[in-house]
Amino acid sequence: MTTLGFLFLNDLKKFKNYLFEIKSKPWKLLIYILYIGWMVFILYAAFSGSSDEIPGLENIGLKRDIFSIGVKLLVFVLFAYTLHSGTKQFSALFSMGDVNFLFPSPISPKVILAYSMIKSSLFSIISSFFILFFIPLLGNIFGPLSPIGIVYGLTGVITLSIFTIPFSYLTFILSSRFGLKEWLHYFLYAVVVFILGLIGYGVYIHQDIIAGLFWAFNMPYFSYIPIVGWSGELIQMSILGEGSFNPIFLVLQLLAIALTSFFAIYLAEDYYEDVLSITELRAELRKKAKEGRKISYSNSRNLRQKTRQVHVRSVGNGPWAFLWMGLVADKRINGSLVFHKKTLAVLILSIAGGIFLPGKSTFFFYSISGGIAYFAFLMSFHISMDYELKMKHIFVLPGQPWKKILAINIVSILKTCIYIITALLPIGIIFKVPAFSLLAGLVFPITMTILNLFSTVIIHQFIPSNFDLKAFFPIIRIFSFLLLLAPPAIAALWVGTITKSIPLGFYTISFLNLILSVLCLIISNKIFWRLEMR
Repeated sequence: MTTLGFLFLNDLKKFKNYLFEIKSKPWKLLIYILYIGWMVFILYAAFSGSSDEIPGLENIGLKRDIFSIGVKLLVFVLFAYTLHSGTKQFSALFSMGDVNFLFPSPISPKVILAYSMIKSSLFSIISSFFILFFIPLLGNIFGPLSPIGIVYGLTGVITLSIFTIPFSYLTFILSSRFGLKEWLHYFLYAVVVFILGLIGYGVYIHQDIIAGLFWAFNMPYFSYIPIVGWSGELIQMSILGEGSFNPIFLVLQLLAIALTSFFAIYLAEDYYEDVLSITELRAELRKKAKEGRKISYSNSRNLRQKTRQVHVRSVGNGPWAFLWMGLVADKRINGSLVFHKKTLAVLILSIAGGIFLPGKSTFFFYSISGGIAYFAFLMSFHISMDYELKMKHIFVLPGQPWKKILAINIVSILKTCIYIITALLPIGIIFKVPAFSLLAGLVFPITMTILNLFSTVIIHQFIPSNFDLKAFFPIIRIFSFLLLLAPPAIAALWVGTITKSIPLGFYTISFLNLILSVLCLIISNKIFWRLEMR
């Protein structure tokens, strides 16, 4: 048996053990069924609409320009992220079983790395085929699509995702062994400055931001940029259906993958130590997530943040110590509750979205508000459920339970308010949304988050103590949706239909969310002691 055959057989045994685990625990199969059902439901909702429901995109030329710019921006962001992250850590996905079994074996490290790259490439190819699910939606927006264009577009996605695998390995080797980390960063910064300069020049000569952006990204020379331009041209062919140089770009892309893979494997020596540290960190994070403990990355940057001295004024005794602890932790990480890099990034994205997004209407603003509310609802689920509510010290400190729950969540609520206002207010102002409607769009996602945070104690009572929160995430979300969100949503739909006013519907669901939040806080105060018995 060859070495690659042995590695393949080893993975087959792992897969067989996983099937045996599903056989012994059939409920895990239900999880996958729920995940598939959830995805089908979301995709059906996306496919069931028509292009007439998307305002402001009636011109097919404008549609294609926006798609072309979006594709090239995403390709460049992926390339920049791969380059930047590759200079920091070795991204090979090895398990602790591989570390303990394969690394001490006589198999060459280069062979192990090559097999890992092949396996990751196969996963990337399989994942890329999910793009086909969006073909009906793209057809509704852009009209009939060329089959050859779809093949080229899918090939562009696959080759780009495969290229990131050896490229990430190679950048790590160049930065760690040859000391080229700073030079790689300089190269990335130079590319960013060049693109921003090109956009600025386009805005200057056209005296219009949108026209300048279109001019910069639709220049013929942009297509000849290695990797970024080639991949962008291949992917956008699924919509544009044109390009005589696309076969050449495909050959160049495959050649780049081959050369990058060759040098990554050729230079791959003594990487076990780097893999060991990142693999142990991933294993520790999985263990902490399964046990519900707080997840933290023990790199040098976080260590400096943990030891940084900060001053936070006293906010009270007893249960309010949790509020003080949350303020201290946030100040050590971000420096300020309001002014830090994340809020600045959200503000920049919001202003850019308000300027460049088509269909500047109140209805579009409500759609953005609803999407942010759904995202905030999902993200806020883990904040109190995975952290303080699983720590024993919350039961030791004296104080009324409702004060403890409130103190735990105040910082999260304040941060949510800041992020949502920063994300929606600039868009609402640029879209010229009326003040009454603007306030409705701001209040709705905030109250959704508050309700989600205050309901975690109640949700905990319906979850067995040995429950895998990550695996059963869809079940918990569906349950919480039916229990908490469905009644306000039905009432808001009824009010909005009767009054023919979308803002009144948003205000209705926001008001009911606050009422339910207070009710959840009262009920949690009565049943809080049951958490200690779990």
